[in-house]
Amino acid sequence: MFITKTKVKVFTEYSNNIDNKLFRIGQNFFYLGTFLLPWAFPISAFSYFIALLISIKCHGKKFFKDKWNIPLYFAALLMILSSLKAYFLTKDFSLQEWDRSLALISLFNWLPFFFLFRGFQIYLRDTFQRILFSKYFLAGSSFVLISCILQYHFEIYGPFKYLFGLVIWYQKPLDLLGGVSGLFNNPNYAGIWLASVLPFSFFFIKKYKKEKYKLFSATLTSFLIIYLIFLTNSRNSIFGIFIATIFMFGIKAILLFLFLLLLGYLIFISMNKFAILNLSYFFESIIPTGIFNKLSPGNFSNGIQFIRLEIWQKTIKLISIKPLLGWGAGTFAILYLSIDGSSNSQHSHNLPLEISLINGIPASVILTLFVTFLFLKAYRKVFKKINKEESINKAWLSSTLILIISHLSDITYYDGKISILIWILLAGIKCIVEERNSKELIIE
Repeated sequence: MFITKTKVKVFTEYSNNIDNKLFRIGQNFFYLGTFLLPWAFPISAFSYFIALLISIKCHGKKFFKDKWNIPLYFAALLMILSSLKAYFLTKDFSLQEWDRSLALISLFNWLPFFFLFRGFQIYLRDTFQRILFSKYFLAGSSFVLISCILQYHFEIYGPFKYLFGLVIWYQKPLDLLGGVSGLFNNPNYAGIWLASVLPFSFFFIKKYKKEKYKLFSATLTSFLIIYLIFLTNSRNSIFGIFIATIFMFGIKAILLFLFLLLLGYLIFISMNKFAILNLSYFFESIIPTGIFNKLSPGNFSNGIQFIRLEIWQKTIKLISIKPLLGWGAGTFAILYLSIDGSSNSQHSHNLPLEISLINGIPASVILTLFVTFLFLKAYRKVFKKINKEESINKAWLSSTLILIISHLSDITYYDGKISILIWILLAGIKCIVEERNSKELIIE
C-alpha cells in the first residue's frame, strides 16, 4: 500500500513550493526503505537515498534553514576537526598499530544521518504518515521474527547471502551465541530491534480494539515479539518491554502483570508444596535460563558482572587525557588494553562516553543535549492532559526511549539498520514537537 492520495501536513513555508508528484515518489521510496530496512539493508539504503534526494529537492534552499539543525552543524564541525587531528597529528606510541583511516571513516557513522534527520521529516509530518511508517516498519520486521523462529525452533543456520552477498542473514548457530539473534549478527542487536518494534505493535492493539481479526493479529504479534525478546537474553530489551507497556497501557498494565505473576506463583506452589518459599525455582521454571542467570542476584554479586563499571572508569580516564577532540575512532580497544583493561571489549558500552573518547567532550555534550531536549519537548507535548495526542505518538516516544536507554549500557548504534532507525525516530519526534505549526495540504 503505497501513498497515492493522502492529506499531509507540511510547514506553511513549504506549502507553495512542493511538487506533489515528486513528493509522492519520495514518500513511496521512504516507505519502501522502511519495509526493507531490517532484512535487505543495502536495497533499503538505496531507497532511503532516493527519498532523501527528493526531500532536498522539495525543500530547496530551506533544507538547511532550521534552528534544530544548528547543534548538528556544530557537532559535525567538531567531529570533522577531531577526525582530521587524529588522522594527521596522532603520534602516541601506544597507537602504533592503530589504523588511522578509521578516524575518517567514522564520520560516516554520523554526518550522513544528520541529513537523514532533516530530510525525512517531510515524510513524517502528520499522524497519518507516522501510522503508515509503523505499518511498513512492522511488516518489514516480520522477517526478523521469522528468522528468529527458524534459528531457535528449527535450527536453520546460515549465513544466507543474496544479491551477490549484499544481503546477509547471519542465522548463527545458537551454541556460538548467548541468545537468539535471527538475521542479525548479535543477540543484543536482535533484542533491541524487537524491543523498538514492540510499542508499534501495542499501538495497533489499541487502534484495532473494535476489529476482532486485526486485534487478534496485533495481539498475537505482540506476544510473539515479547517471547522472542526473552529468547535473545538481552537485559536492555527486556527492560524495553516494561517501557513499552507503561507508555502504551499505563502503570495499571504493569500492576496487572504483577498480579498475574503472583497468581501464577500461587498456582505453582499449590502443585509443588515443597517449593512454597522457593521463588528462585519458580522464576527459573518460567524464564529462559540465559536471561535468568543474567538477572539473578547471585550473578550481580559476582565482580565479573560489573565489568562495564571498570570499562567506564577507564574510558573516563582516557577521556580526561584528550577531552576536547578525543582520540579518534577505532582507538578504544588498543588504549583500553594499554591501561590494563580486563576484557577484550571493542567499545565503551556507553554512547555518550564513546563519542567523548572518539570526538571529544564538546561533541558528546552537544549531541546528548540535542537528543535529550528534543525528547523531553515531545514528551511534554504528548502527555499533556489538555492536549491528548494520538497513541501513535506515545508509541514513537516509547520506541525512541528504549533505544536511548539501551545506549547507556551498550552500543548497537554501529549497526547501520539501528542507526538509521534511531535518526528516523528522532526526525519523527521533531515533527511531533512542531505539528501545531503546520497546515494541511492535499496531495492529489
